[in-house]
Amino acid sequence: MYMATVKRPQRKTPYKKKRVKKTQRRVKKSRYLSGVCKSEKCLKPIHYRSGWEKSVIQWFTGNNEIESFIYEGLKIPYISNKTTGKIRNYIPDFLVKYKNGTIKLIEVKRADKVNEPKTAKKLLAGKIWCEKNNMPFEVWTDEIINKIRNELLEEQNVIIKRVYKKRSPAGKE
Repeated sequence: MYMATVKRPQRKTPYKKKRVKKTQRRVKKSRYLSGVCKSEKCLKPIHYRSGWEKSVIQWFTGNNEIESFIYEGLKIPYISNKTTGKIRNYIPDFLVKYKNGTIKLIEVKRADKVNEPKTAKKLLAGKIWCEKNNMPFEVWTDEIINKIRNELLEEQNVIIKRVYKKRSPAGKE
């Protein structure tokens, strides 16, 4: 039996794959809270990348003992791979100046991430840098952040109660 094959006519313009420019990259959605906020104690707008960082920024702004702070304004080089000698930069979260003249370097990190090898190298680099510059280095984990968030909530509740009392009619609470 003989079957005839029929050629389909070709399109005048073949389908083209859309090319993605090298400058265009897919943006990965983060599960962390991110955004921009301003503080009178920081010179530049702050592009925070977690809810914890946002809470710390709010706490710094409301704390009378803190004169000013810088968010991610410092680069500390460290060797990430001893065999290849690869040098990377560690960027700590906050450089905080207190009114009494003390300057602290603060890193905000989840407690379960602190012992990971990559993070441990960065934190060690921060600690060594601070020792050389006679400055305290602190890692704020879950425990400290939760205390800060509780303080912020208490302050908000006090403000809400004041506003509620002002709005409520005389004689009623």
